[in-house]
This record gives sequence, structure tokens and C-alpha cells, in this order.
Amino acid sequence: MKHATLIGIVIAIVLLLGGCAAPAKDVAMEQDVNVIVEQADEADAQMEIISDIEEVEADVASAERLEGGADEGADMVVVIRDFKFQPSAMTIPAGASVEFINMDNAPHTATSDSWDTGTLAKKQSKVIVFDEPGTYEYVCQFHPGMRGQIVVE
Repeated sequence: MKHATLIGIVIAIVLLLGGCAAPAKDVAMEQDVNVIVEQADEADAQMEIISDIEEVEADVASAERLEGGADEGADMVVVIRDFKFQPSAMTIPAGASVEFINMDNAPHTATSDSWDTGTLAKKQSKVIVFDEPGTYEYVCQFHPGMRGQIVVE
């Protein structure tokens, strides 16, 4: 009988200790989840900062080109960013040039019935000269929802 009583006491102790340990384990798991969530939030914030830096780089490149600082000396710049042509519409005089700069990770084109930039990878550009007056609608061949317009006067 003493043996059975001893086993019963050991089982009771294990059950009591097991019940006490469970909340501590839950707290540790909750802390781990909170750390992971915080790290994910930090990673999102870092990605936003990187995106902002890329936008600033594109804006600086555009400003330099508009001020004649670029080798190619385009008169106007269209930046391709966030799957959009920016600006999506412009009016320029005949003989002006427009540089298309891709700042997206995805490849893009600017394609009209009469001209095409070809495929532009990230940070690649192409200058198109517009000698003939008219309205030029263009689209990205890879992403047909991306559309733009250049009016040449």
C-alpha cells in the first residue's frame, strides 16, 4: 500500500507542477510572437524607407536631367514607378526629347504606334525625340493598365 500511495503522491505532484508550468510556457510563447510581430513591423518600416530612398534617387535623377546634368540631355523625364508613368501626361514642343526611366523592380516598356523604348530593366532609361506634332498614346507592353500620353505641339 505504501508503494501505491507514493505513486499517487508523485502523480499528484507532476499534475500540479504541470499545471503551474503551462501559464509560464504560454507567456513565453506570447513573448516570442510579440517579438516576431515587432521584427516584421521593423522590416516593413525598413522596406518603406528603401522605397522612399529609391523615389528620392529617381527624383534627383529627374531633376539633374531636367537641369541638363544628364549626359543624354533630355528635355523632359517620365519616371516609371509603382507601375505608373509619372507624369502620365505631358505637353511638349516639337523637337523635344523625353527620357523614360524605370525605377520599378519589374521590367517595363513605353510603347506607342510610332515609337518604343524597348524593355527597360530597373534604373535603365531610353530617350525618345518627338519631332512631329501630334498626340502620342503609349502603354507598357507587359502591363497594359499602365498608360500615358504625350502631346507634341
